[in-house]
Amino acid sequence: MGKTINKDNLTQKLRTQFSNELNGISILYSREDAEAARNAVLKAEPDSRRFRERELKTICDAYGVDMKELIRKRSLLGVFPSRDDIYSRINQIIYEMYQTVPSPENSMERIVRRLASEYADDSVRLAILKKFMNGAGFACKTIDISEAEKWAVKHMDAQTAAQYRKNRNDDEKLEMIIAALDDSIFENVGQNAEITPRDTVTLMADKTESIRENQETIDASGNPYIVEDIVLSTETLERLVKYCEEKGYGSQDGKTVIAVLRTILENDPSDLSAIEPLVKDLESEYKNWLNTFWYKDRKGNLKKAFELYKEARKDVKSRNKKQKEIALAKLADDFASGVFRTDNGLIRERLYWFAIMFGMSAAIGNMENRNPDTDIEKNLFEDYYCDNLMRWFSERYREQKNASVFENEPTGESINPKNYIEAIYLYYLKKDDPGLTPGMRIDKARDMIASCETYMDRIQEYETALENGASATIKKFEKPEYAEYKFLVDNHLVYSAKTPEDMDELSENIPNMTVVYRESLLPELMDLEEDAVPQYMVMNYAIRAHENKTSPRIRISSSEHTAYSALSDTLENTVDLSDSESERPLILNMLKLADSLAAAHPDDTDFVRLCERMKERISFDYTMSGNRSMPLMAAVLRTLYLSKKNEKKSVIEIRKEITTIINRDKYGFDRIPAANIRRVIENLKAIGFDIAMAAEEEKPGEEPEKIYWLAAKKYDDQLLNAVLKEFDEPEYFNRETIERVTAMLSDLVLMRGGEGSRPTRNMMVIAKAMDYIYNEYEDDNVSLPEIYENFASFANEQLTEARYQKISEKNIFDVFVICSIYANILADYRE
Repeated sequence: MGKTINKDNLTQKLRTQFSNELNGISILYSREDAEAARNAVLKAEPDSRRFRERELKTICDAYGVDMKELIRKRSLLGVFPSRDDIYSRINQIIYEMYQTVPSPENSMERIVRRLASEYADDSVRLAILKKFMNGAGFACKTIDISEAEKWAVKHMDAQTAAQYRKNRNDDEKLEMIIAALDDSIFENVGQNAEITPRDTVTLMADKTESIRENQETIDASGNPYIVEDIVLSTETLERLVKYCEEKGYGSQDGKTVIAVLRTILENDPSDLSAIEPLVKDLESEYKNWLNTFWYKDRKGNLKKAFELYKEARKDVKSRNKKQKEIALAKLADDFASGVFRTDNGLIRERLYWFAIMFGMSAAIGNMENRNPDTDIEKNLFEDYYCDNLMRWFSERYREQKNASVFENEPTGESINPKNYIEAIYLYYLKKDDPGLTPGMRIDKARDMIASCETYMDRIQEYETALENGASATIKKFEKPEYAEYKFLVDNHLVYSAKTPEDMDELSENIPNMTVVYRESLLPELMDLEEDAVPQYMVMNYAIRAHENKTSPRIRISSSEHTAYSALSDTLENTVDLSDSESERPLILNMLKLADSLAAAHPDDTDFVRLCERMKERISFDYTMSGNRSMPLMAAVLRTLYLSKKNEKKSVIEIRKEITTIINRDKYGFDRIPAANIRRVIENLKAIGFDIAMAAEEEKPGEEPEKIYWLAAKKYDDQLLNAVLKEFDEPEYFNRETIERVTAMLSDLVLMRGGEGSRPTRNMMVIAKAMDYIYNEYEDDNVSLPEIYENFASFANEQLTEARYQKISEKNIFDVFVICSIYANILADYRE
């Protein structure tokens, strides 16, 4: 949204605003509740009238209405707000908070302006780049400034460049480089070797014309083949024509539609992401068409026409590679834009680089002592690197919403005190040595990480030698110090005293490993001299040996174990999945609330997109399924289940069938890429459905199509059968059924996703919201502010245990969940 946030205490301002907004709905009762209670009094028998009057008086007292007057005068019901009025106010609260809460860009701007005031006249990304350049200097091994240096020298005037080359003072040279930097250094940021939708459409149009004009083409029978219209399916051609018509280009035929599409994308780059699914389907059919005929190369050999396109595509990719971006500029731009790349957790390591470069602080042991202006956890993890849905409105996310490039949903973790990488970075962030530059601190941290891993190598080498029968006296296998003090407790290495007996006694009294690491081990680590750190880390942390490179080091000892267990336990406390009639009322009410919010503000396209993003996270499907198409999973499973016994269907046939399902425009089933359907089928197999696959008979010039069928339609597993039972009456597969099946499948994916599934904070928040509604909430006479306080207190304990960020008014998703809880209670009251 591009808002500029001032330097005031934003947290306190948002908390005050949210509190004021909530106080606007301070009472639960509505006009309908008051009228129902009044009618109950009027109809009550004499012996029960006093009980009904007591209920009515509670409602009247909440609004300062005299009960006896209300009984006499029905017109006094007008004092009470209707449920529609309350729902409208709930909608308005969410919308007003949406207009206020900051995006990651805003949060980063506040940090940079506060901690890099010397670059106040620069853009945020340029200030970040300069801060990194200044902190790294020429000697830093981790952060290479050479590319930026070359760029700066190239853009100096001749006299300044000559002075730079003659200068032998590194500090002065660094100042000259930084002074030469400007925003034009970011010109190539974001351009990579990947081919964009516009590249693809341009390539198809150009290559078709080239083949038509320059190649002698032959069909499968050896006869001349005249390249005229591109052969497309009726479905794809209709989608293309419809898109062109919507853009004001009139109806087109198969021969000209791609050329028209190229013109549209050249004139309107903002459509590149929106058109991507259509372009992927178009390219797939275009390739199939090119595989149906041949051409003669220079030597007279026959080759598939597809080979011409294949080579041309390689050339485009090679061309894109030459537009090289500067790595450090890209890093600075990512920070400023709030771009979280899918880099297997490396973004967390770079956050520590940022904290060290900007001289941030960390509250070790006592969270009450943290500095709100400089604390790494508050500013970088809670405010910046979280699942802030507002980031989807930034220019970078508008340009490229590819799940393989940007993280769709950060897990919402705070600092992980159990992770040895993070612990070491915190050690050097806190190390009191003014002689260390930021670049030196980062290099020392990485060297220390390597030392710990080398030490772990020695221990593993020693243990392996013993297992293989080698003598422990052989010098090569000398027993490393502290090796016998390594003990596993709940999948985590924990602090050892001096003996194994002490360790056993200690481990029996550790209720929460995260707390032990945060409050005991980290503070102790901060007091150690550097030469004592490797042994201490090996004693107390899960260190990855060099031979184990299957997962990013900074993800070692992550939150999955604790969070997965907590999430599963919470779900078991809510609705029994074996009951196929379970409708998950809170989930359904949340979906309805999101729809009503979007409908209330149809002209605010950002807000409508925000509502869709929130819906994606409601049923846990977004991360756990690996895609955002849990309703598609329900539709594909239904199609396979209703097919005749062992009836085999291709992806194209499955897609054609699910387009007949109601709400096709709502769910976009007619625009689903084939790859998504195949991914959904793999997800269904992963949770237990027996879906068989085979290759169809090969057709000339085409790749063999895969075909699928549901091999078993009844299982010993009652949860799988409960899902399939929803499809027994096909005519009732309506929106309500889709939502219900979505909730059931979401829970199955969550429970059976295995170690590769990453529980997220949003999942935990939703699970705790259900737990609160079904098991915790008791008092009907409660205000919305009280519900907020009660729920936050109820959820925060488990969120903290799993190392997730607490409920916050700065998170629009949290605001939505809290208001949804209230709306759910309101809907259930007296119904």
